[in-house]
Amino acid sequence: EAVQIYQGLRDIWKSAKSDGLRVIAFKILPFSDGLSNARKQRIWSEVNTLIASESTDYDCLVDFSKNSLLSDSSDISIFADGIHLTPRGDNLLAEEIKKKCLDYLI
Repeated sequence: EAVQIYQGLRDIWKSAKSDGLRVIAFKILPFSDGLSNARKQRIWSEVNTLIASESTDYDCLVDFSKNSLLSDSSDISIFADGIHLTPRGDNLLAEEIKKKCLDYLI
């Protein structure tokens, strides 16, 4: 399952790059949706490992888990429902992208 998800991401990245676009990849944010289980957590971890292991299909990788605020999906000031970001979470996400990938955006 993780490999299929990852392969889909790679296909999107390759297509964008072949169209001359810059690609910023993201490791998947943590989640705590109340429906989480060991299988979902395993897939999440495997997909993130695969994303981090590849560097030729994208121009920049953003790992939100390195921002302690974005790594806590139970913080309702950042994650509205354990999955989706609040406006504050969106701002934190944008700052991480700017900090890590600004050189690729201009």
